[in-house]
Amino acid sequence: MRFNNSLRILSTGMGWPSAQPGGLNTYFKHICEQLSEIHDVQALVCSADDPVIRDGMSVTNVAKTQLKLSKRREAFRHHAAWLMDNKEMDIVYSHFAPYSLGVAMEAKKRNIPVVMTFHGPWSEEMKVEARD
Repeated sequence: MRFNNSLRILSTGMGWPSAQPGGLNTYFKHICEQLSEIHDVQALVCSADDPVIRDGMSVTNVAKTQLKLSKRREAFRHHAAWLMDNKEMDIVYSHFAPYSLGVAMEAKKRNIPVVMTFHGPWSEEMKVEARD
């Protein structure tokens, strides 16, 4: 449902907490839920399973986590390009850097502003986890 002055937001995240628990996914879910109360949010995630969402939300699983990172990034870019070509979007709101670059490049081609939220140095965190 669109309200006066509401935005059409394409939001990209890493995953959804119903399939992949974790801080980033939980934060992303809550942001999308809050934004969708006023705005039209199209959320894109990568998940091994379909996300469990509340009514009135649009969350699309664009790729399975088993795919190589390059294939997941390309799936985000292609699906986002398709959405931007078929639905008018006011802004792209990104929450996971590895999936965001291609989406941001597609948004730039269409003069759609991009907002990226930095949640942490994920590549450094992965190095620390690998040592444990």
